[in-house]
Amino acid sequence: MARKSKRGVSSVIGAAIAIAIFFTIIIPTWLYLQSLQATYTEEVGRRLQYEVERLNEKIEIHATLTAPDALGRRFLYLMIHNVGPLSANVPTIYVESTYKGLQGITSNLVLAPGEMVTKKIESVIVEPGEKVTVRAVTLRGNSFTALETNLGPNDLPYILLVTVTNMSQQYQYKIVVNVLPTGGGLRVGCVSPTSEEFAGGCRERASETIWPIGFTDKQRSVGFMVAPGAYSIKLYRYEWTGTGWGNEVQLESVYMNVTDDASVRLDASDSGALTIIPLRIYTYRPNSVWILSSHAYEEVLIPFTVSLGNNSVPVRDIRAKISVTSRDNVKPPHYIVDEVVIERLLPGESYSGYFVLEIKLENHHNDEGQITYDIWIDSAVREDTGETIDQSQMEQPSLVGLKLTFYIY
Repeated sequence: MARKSKRGVSSVIGAAIAIAIFFTIIIPTWLYLQSLQATYTEEVGRRLQYEVERLNEKIEIHATLTAPDALGRRFLYLMIHNVGPLSANVPTIYVESTYKGLQGITSNLVLAPGEMVTKKIESVIVEPGEKVTVRAVTLRGNSFTALETNLGPNDLPYILLVTVTNMSQQYQYKIVVNVLPTGGGLRVGCVSPTSEEFAGGCRERASETIWPIGFTDKQRSVGFMVAPGAYSIKLYRYEWTGTGWGNEVQLESVYMNVTDDASVRLDASDSGALTIIPLRIYTYRPNSVWILSSHAYEEVLIPFTVSLGNNSVPVRDIRAKISVTSRDNVKPPHYIVDEVVIERLLPGESYSGYFVLEIKLENHHNDEGQITYDIWIDSAVREDTGETIDQSQMEQPSLVGLKLTFYIY
């Protein structure tokens, strides 16, 4: 009997020990392994997201110079455009110089998707004969190099080819290229003729005088070396007065942004001013858009872009508008933003904005409603003459018949 009781006690003690081991060792170990697994999964997800963001980060950089100031100093500027879908943080910019070696400059730039900024690189002055290459490093570990490598006052990266047509034997012609101020009065850019590299480097203005060589020669081409920036290209005509070339007449004037090799044609005949301005309005949305909402009303953003072509003059006070032309099961919309005024566009520039409408369904028992709307450029002003431009003088002034379908789920 004593032996049986001892065996029973041993079984109970063994079971108690087993339960104690289970609760004090196995379960904590299992919980620890689960936490390790969760931490590992979270870290893998975070690392994967980081790599995806790193791959999707994309910045386009142009390096350029200013013309020399009163003390002969040329400053280095960057035109940085975030062309990726994510915001980009640029804490440091590196400038590699043939004279001064590698310099690191703190920038602390934060760029939203689509944002473009022009930034002066503080404390960097580019001397004649010097060449610089600029790199920007982001917080995600990417490094982006400016498209203009080995940039210098005597080594400008791009060719601006100017072709003059319909020249006459009785006249002499002069092509003048000037750096234009951007939207804040900042003059960014530098120019020199290819036939006469300035001994001291590029300047704010460069010119070339040409004339027909033979009786059948009515066309000549002249090249200028330029850094990225905004430029005006003007053509002047002179006639012989008996003692010299005089009676200056301006024939044509073209304004353009240069970020690559570019060419422009100027007509030496008395053709007058531009009749059609390459001003366009467009949208990246398809012509028919569905919007899903859990409410019977919604504020809707309708994006648009206005662009000005290169072969143009600067344009200001551009008024973009929207109007709903028809609706089905939708109350008359409330326009929160129905007009956008763009202060100024240089040739080659574009502006992206949006209109805002508040849409409400008329019959809540019907889950679907639709509107048709038009967007257009109502007017603009030529900066050279102050003349108001109407739609007949614009290349693409409107988009009509765009549809938006509103659906409640």
